[in-house]
Amino acid sequence: MRLPPNPTLAWLLSFWCTANVVLALLVAFLAALIWSPAASASLLIAAGLVGAFGLLRPEAAAMAYRGWNGLATKYSTLARACIVRVSFLVLTSASPMRRGARWPRPMPARSSWEAKRSSGIDTYERANGNPATPAWIARYVSWSRRSDNLWSLCLLPFVILLLALETKDDGSLPERLYTLY
Repeated sequence: MRLPPNPTLAWLLSFWCTANVVLALLVAFLAALIWSPAASASLLIAAGLVGAFGLLRPEAAAMAYRGWNGLATKYSTLARACIVRVSFLVLTSASPMRRGARWPRPMPARSSWEAKRSSGIDTYERANGNPATPAWIARYVSWSRRSDNLWSLCLLPFVILLLALETKDDGSLPERLYTLY
């Protein structure tokens, strides 16, 4: 999960406290399992001191925040690449053409193509907004049933994961950017 790039002081301190508590509990639990409850208690005390340091020195929290965003971006990029590869594998494995068939199935008498019905301008989101709303899933499932392409439902979890891992830093220009020539 990528966090906003320019946090306020309250965001930084909230991030620091949350990360500190979660890591402290995890390390204390593992220490209690591996060593002893006494080691777990001493690690909790050390985590409290580290937490206090972060509250007194917000620049330490800012470094941790930037580090988290850097790791989240790298993870998202790697996970997206893996998901795209797996979805292509599913796509090519499910294709009847792979099994040597000339055509996947006899061509239907009618086409699955539908003309786009125009909507008013107020029904659309911002031009650069995320058009993925839950309604597209229902339309996709409906299309796969109507066109007898039920195998395409295997791709749906991958597409949803790709949407969840999408980073906003796509290299595009910001909105309302004016250029003087």
